[in-house]
Amino acid sequence: MAFKRIAALLWLLGMAMLPAYSQSSYASRRQVTLALTAHRYQEALRLLTPLLQSSPKDASLWTLRGVALDGEGLTEESLEGFRHALALDSGFMPALEGAAQTAYLHADPRALHYVETLLAHAPDNEVVNAMAGALTYRLRECGRSVTYFDRSWKTVYRNSDAINEYADCLLKQQQPQQAIALLSRAVELYPQSNQFKYNLAVADLQDHRPSDAVTVRHRSNQ
Repeated sequence: MAFKRIAALLWLLGMAMLPAYSQSSYASRRQVTLALTAHRYQEALRLLTPLLQSSPKDASLWTLRGVALDGEGLTEESLEGFRHALALDSGFMPALEGAAQTAYLHADPRALHYVETLLAHAPDNEVVNAMAGALTYRLRECGRSVTYFDRSWKTVYRNSDAINEYADCLLKQQQPQQAIALLSRAVELYPQSNQFKYNLAVADLQDHRPSDAVTVRHRSNQ
């Protein structure tokens, strides 16, 4: 999971850097990205030091520093690197991606701010919408959570927590039929999950369908 996240950020950085630097400068940055993809974070930080000294206003370098510091487990310092990049270029997508994902994965209280800022630039991104859905669920803001989860169906079905949070909010928003449809699909995808079957029975009861609820509970006990 972490490797894929880093790889995606580095791909974005590569796209951002291609037209901007000379061949020798790009080669130096490439050494940093190679170190990061190999999880050699201290080496990446060492390589970044002279680059940042010569180009202190380069948002891509500060973003790379944020990625390296996150790899070292230094969350606050990592976020500071991303914030520095965004102070230089508020719309720099790799820095927004890095800040949002790092804050989200480490349950930083600023996560929702970064995620919603990223959504302002990429409103159709399913993964980021799912992240926003989970974060607003934690705040017990089910109206907002449902809106975000509505935009991230494919991503939701890959994560059991997201499915349960989405269904819970649908029920709290008095949308039991939508919750039933969601959980029925989840039971089809994950037939071994008794939790989904139990939640589906609860949704059936809320929708005044006790016979369906009994059937679901019977299947979960088999």
